[in-house]
Amino acid sequence: TDTDALAAALGDVRDDLSAERALAARRSTFEEMPDRCRGPIGFEGHVQCLAFDLGDDCLIAAHASRDTVEEGGAIMHDKFFIVDGKAVWTGSTNVSDSGTGGYNANAVVVVESPKIARLYTREFELMYTTNRYHGDKPRSGKRETITVGDAQVEVLFSPQDEPITRAVRPLIQAAKSRI
Repeated sequence: TDTDALAAALGDVRDDLSAERALAARRSTFEEMPDRCRGPIGFEGHVQCLAFDLGDDCLIAAHASRDTVEEGGAIMHDKFFIVDGKAVWTGSTNVSDSGTGGYNANAVVVVESPKIARLYTREFELMYTTNRYHGDKPRSGKRETITVGDAQVEVLFSPQDEPITRAVRPLIQAAKSRI
């Protein structure tokens, strides 16, 4: 398969199983987390909010679980490739036969920018050389906007740079019709 071919081409790849086990040993449960968004009466689980772009309209929806959901822990879910220090491939797509096989809705962006590639390289090296993942990672540093073509790009890594609080939520709050 394509997945097997990619794994073979990459050769020896170090996994982060030991870091995952360390995080799992000290993770908190949802019950220990402060309430951020109350669900409907009779629903004990947390609320997941979703936004759907419907072309000329936007649908904001929420999903509430009737039962408390056990937290799976802070999983390592980074998906990016740095290509020759000049470009970055990143997005929600799982690089697997099923993830790219046409029945998963995913997004990928390829950014050709040595500056952005350097930021992703620094993030990768931080995780790879220090075994610091998730909440153990320090903030990326000073926020900067990088011009790529006609676009202004700001790179924020999760969770340490708080991208939802610092970027996504303000965009949603300021939007008049769509993002």
